[in-house]
Amino acid sequence: MKIANPTITSALVALILGSVDKNSFVAYAQTPSCSGQNNNFNSPASSGTCMTGWSNGQTKSYPADFQGILNEVTIYSCPTSGKRVMISNGIPDHDIIMTNNHEPCVINRVVEMPLNPVVSSTKTEVPIRGMIAMSLNGVPAYGPQESESTNAVEDAQGGEGFAGFWYGHASQSNSWHVHSPNMGEESITSTDLLGYAMDGFPIYGALSETSGLDSCNGRYNNGSYQYHVRTLAQVDQSLGYCNGSSAETNWNYVLGCYSGSISGSSSANSESYTLPSDCVAENTPVAAPVAAPVAAPVAA
Repeated sequence: MKIANPTITSALVALILGSVDKNSFVAYAQTPSCSGQNNNFNSPASSGTCMTGWSNGQTKSYPADFQGILNEVTIYSCPTSGKRVMISNGIPDHDIIMTNNHEPCVINRVVEMPLNPVVSSTKTEVPIRGMIAMSLNGVPAYGPQESESTNAVEDAQGGEGFAGFWYGHASQSNSWHVHSPNMGEESITSTDLLGYAMDGFPIYGALSETSGLDSCNGRYNNGSYQYHVRTLAQVDQSLGYCNGSSAETNWNYVLGCYSGSISGSSSANSESYTLPSDCVAENTPVAAPVAAPVAAPVAA
């Protein structure tokens, strides 16, 4: 018998023998990227307290129904290190509807990205699945595909169930995340800052007209480069996800690609992280310098 795809077959054997779990097998059977780049960011293995007794179809109000497990996020600017650092527990800060049976857990995550990103001469492909950006509330924004390669934003009957709603859903590993271009906000405007892409550029709400956006969803505004998400009507999901072998993908609801470098960006367990000493929490007032007292002149 001729083996059509030995990589998939070996993964299936491992699955049968119990040496890998079913999620590992799914990854083998799917295209890792369009352009051949592998730009996935690690999801921290650390998880803390989980919600209990939650199930598919239930509506949960924040904070009343969250069993005392509340959203925590701090964003730091680190001018000497040249980093923006986001530390969060991954718990959403809004009402949700459960669309699967995966109860959200605390995920202790720290994300580093450039504080002063620069537009590169080449585009970088965003991950097909997994984190591509961070919402301001500390919940990661994922790429537009589910594990079955379905459109997570528009295909309501995807395997993880209604993933495209603005409030998001939890993965099989209990990590809450969003696929929707609203990035965890029920309603948005074009001037709303929604979060930061992993290349460090800010992401704003959708524009009414997209002709000024590049293939990554970016444009210059008053001399500064920024991304804008697109509405469902502004994306042609009838096109395949990949645009040939280009780094510029077609399902560009949040991002079509990265315009900046992600070489210095990372996602890790915040419990073992040391914050650089030059980092200051954003929106934290800085005390004005206090002048040293001047002695009164001594009379001659």
